[in-house]
Amino acid sequence: MICYVLNLERHQARLQSFLQQFDSSDLTASELRRFRAVDAASVWPHARALVYEPALARLAAVERRGFRQTHAEMPSMGGIGCALSHLCTWLDILYDAATTASQRYLVMEDDAILPGRLLASVNTALQGVPAGWDILLLGCRTTRPSMVTKHTTHVDIRMFQGTHAYLISKAAVGKIFENGALPLRVQIDSFLSGLAQAKKLKIYALPKHLVGVNLKRWGSSVQLDYDFEHSHAKLAYDPPFEMATRSTSVGDLQRLDALRGQYGVDRLR
Repeated sequence: MICYVLNLERHQARLQSFLQQFDSSDLTASELRRFRAVDAASVWPHARALVYEPALARLAAVERRGFRQTHAEMPSMGGIGCALSHLCTWLDILYDAATTASQRYLVMEDDAILPGRLLASVNTALQGVPAGWDILLLGCRTTRPSMVTKHTTHVDIRMFQGTHAYLISKAAVGKIFENGALPLRVQIDSFLSGLAQAKKLKIYALPKHLVGVNLKRWGSSVQLDYDFEHSHAKLAYDPPFEMATRSTSVGDLQRLDALRGQYGVDRLR
């Protein structure tokens, strides 16, 4: 298993906490790569060039009023940095010459809560997931379907929130960039939800989440204040705004690759 952790350079305490969990889990024999996550505010001209103009206008409106009207809207520059960090990681996977299209990668954010037997649980769970999956969410927020029972092995996902831990295949990354990943239009989970709804990606979740997220300890550098936002708007999870209809342009891929190179990937384990 090849693993990635997304971690801002200034969040060293988060990284050390994550590494302690990683080293205490059954992932210790796995390769761990750290992508030094994008701080959009510090590289704003470069980050801005990768965002759809109407999305920037919506972000400005959100910043003025202090809340969103739908989860799909970018909540902050941190949301843009988060999305670009996942995209840079996917590009790193796509350009991994040592692996084939069937290679699976485990991508985690640094506030993930890892169980001790995560790898064993994942391997067991994969036995019940349909072949040909693109993304397997190990933890997310979504409406729990009524048909889920104790015998359910997987849940077919069309709409979800949260990208703190997921398996993704190299083949899936190719599909993502073939379906308008850039310029950014919505939050990264909303974009993936749109591809799932359009049947461009096969996304599944497990009936029981394997990986949690430690918001109580670390807070969020992406989302707005929950209580304030929900006191002003219902925050419906509407279908994503207009989806791109063409492949990511060569120019945007080059700009993203330059950002990937600027931040870089370190092998930690």
